[in-house]
Amino acid sequence: MNRLDVVIPVYRPDRRFYKLIQMIFRQSELPGKLQVMLTLSGEEDEKEKLLARIRKLQANAGADSVEIAAEAFPRAEFDHGGVRNRGIAACHAPYVLCMTADAVPADTNLFRTMADAMESDNNIIAVYARQVAPAGADRIVRHTQHFNYPASGLRKTAKNVRELGIKTIFCSDVCCLYHRNRFFCLDGFEEPVLFGEDMLFAAKAIESGYTVFYEAAAVVEHGHSFSLTGTFRRNFDSGVNQAVHAELFSRFSSEKEGVKYVKYMLAELRKEHAYFAMAEFVLQCAAKYMGFLLGKHYRMLPKALVKKLSNHAKYFERS
Repeated sequence: MNRLDVVIPVYRPDRRFYKLIQMIFRQSELPGKLQVMLTLSGEEDEKEKLLARIRKLQANAGADSVEIAAEAFPRAEFDHGGVRNRGIAACHAPYVLCMTADAVPADTNLFRTMADAMESDNNIIAVYARQVAPAGADRIVRHTQHFNYPASGLRKTAKNVRELGIKTIFCSDVCCLYHRNRFFCLDGFEEPVLFGEDMLFAAKAIESGYTVFYEAAAVVEHGHSFSLTGTFRRNFDSGVNQAVHAELFSRFSSEKEGVKYVKYMLAELRKEHAYFAMAEFVLQCAAKYMGFLLGKHYRMLPKALVKKLSNHAKYFERS
């Protein structure tokens, strides 16, 4: 049996998604199954066109052993936790790799490296990869990825909480391999969930005695440059998430990590004399703080306003 399967949620697949698919079929260790979870956008025959293009890339790569499957559903049904739970449940391998549609493996050994990391310790439940900014990314994205994903790996357990705080449960489904049996023994991802299903699961796993492993030798190209509005909305959702899970986040302090990040970014930008980027970063910090603060107090706001401020209005109709 293959060691791993792959689950990828996708909405309106673009060039980076198909580049990701090409790299999947070029891996030195192929997955047993590629399970695509397609959020429908309303175009005609979306699922069939998606599968046809994936199978063409598969044939070109000679990766006929990989099973290809796709599940399609309306946008209103999308949930960060629920969709991934369904995708993982449809897989069969001992480990399941969750990826986002814009995370491109940096080399052909990503899958092998992550599976080997999973098997390096009998207590590991999840292994997440290093993210580096794609070519052409701006300074802020490049330095942010370097801060969040350093060149040295890290094994994280409950013993690290005092030292690492919120970083203990930092984990990313941009590229994260899960031990499938252990994943479902802990009931998988929370659903419905607005944001951060990966960190919520990591917290549950670590508090249950498991290890979460950051494998710096496994690398994907990924990074986003958000507008101030996008930054505000993303951090509003983060604040809501922390308010909904206030008891959990009270056990993992985030203040020191936030201050450390700001100091690091300003120092790096100052070294490069990137003063316009420094000004942009300060504005981003203001948008992050305002969004996060409002999100943490979302229960005090009218529901109609909350839905306008969030990236995921449908969540507030279900929750």
